[in-house]
Amino acid sequence: MSRYWFLVLCIAPTLLFARHKRDGSDLPDKEREFAEKLSVQKRRIYCGRFNRTQRLEAIKYARGRGQDACFTPDEAVTKVMEDSGMSLAIKRKED
Repeated sequence: MSRYWFLVLCIAPTLLFARHKRDGSDLPDKEREFAEKLSVQKRRIYCGRFNRTQRLEAIKYARGRGQDACFTPDEAVTKVMEDSGMSLAIKRKED
């Protein structure tokens, strides 16, 4: 019985805080439409590493709200990464 609870306690948080698919297919419409404008690399970050607040912030940057100039979608993702202290280095899987 204790193994059962151990598994529940280990797996439940993972399910509750599961990240979105890297292609963005499970995101809300507005966020998915934005993700489709991104390069493959930035889409993986936007869909897989950003939380909802960060995704909405990137959309806001791309629309130019609150500043003089708009960012491209890729630039907006980079800006949110910089603002949040996220590493710009991308880990690549070894084949």
